[in-house]
Amino acid sequence: MIAQQHHLTLYSMWASSCAQRLWIALHYKGLEYDLIPVDLVKDEHLGSAYVENISAHKTVPVLKVDLTGSSPSDSPLILRQSLTALHWLEDAYPARPSLLPAWQTDPLKRAHVEDLVNLMAVDIQPVTNRRVALRAEAMGATYEQWVSEICAGGFDSYERLVAKSAGKYSVGDEITLADVVLYAQVDLAVGAAKMSIDAYPTISRIFDNLKQHPSFAQAEKRKQPDAPAQRAAAAKS
Repeated sequence: MIAQQHHLTLYSMWASSCAQRLWIALHYKGLEYDLIPVDLVKDEHLGSAYVENISAHKTVPVLKVDLTGSSPSDSPLILRQSLTALHWLEDAYPARPSLLPAWQTDPLKRAHVEDLVNLMAVDIQPVTNRRVALRAEAMGATYEQWVSEICAGGFDSYERLVAKSAGKYSVGDEITLADVVLYAQVDLAVGAAKMSIDAYPTISRIFDNLKQHPSFAQAEKRKQPDAPAQRAAAAKS
């Protein structure tokens, strides 16, 4: 396998679906990275050092890229949006397992994958994130109601779009970026919002298949070092 050319540091929180996308992709590509937990509940993302040096937008995930062997004075590359980071990983490591079909060889398949990615990542996820959900709760909705209602519309569209393209996964029998983004959103809906996906048989089947893949199994939220169960276990040891 081609040697890893960069030192990667991921700032994330165990409950973040956007961070989960990157855990999956990094494991899928076999890339090593340092993980720095950022506790949004404790407002660690609002600290001056984090805002000034890592994310002026005060969010996670953030992927920091340092060139291996570069001068300490060189500024690292800071990728503050998960989709930007995911596409950068594709471009930076073309010899590693790919999550995107090449435009040159299969433009129709690539366009379909990107369409599915944006349905989940652009249309659905932003209005289910913590900041928006807290505002919805302030207006009388429960977190579960809000997330389930938003996700239902997105899942209905996704189910229709993959009716013909799905095999074992969303587009045939190879994992793509669409599966990475879908998995993170379904995991949020099923886990945090207690939503049933029985009404979406294709999505349900894809989700079950993805759970069996090592890269997705390693990216379970409860397995992250800052997850409550992991912290409790570490405190006892």
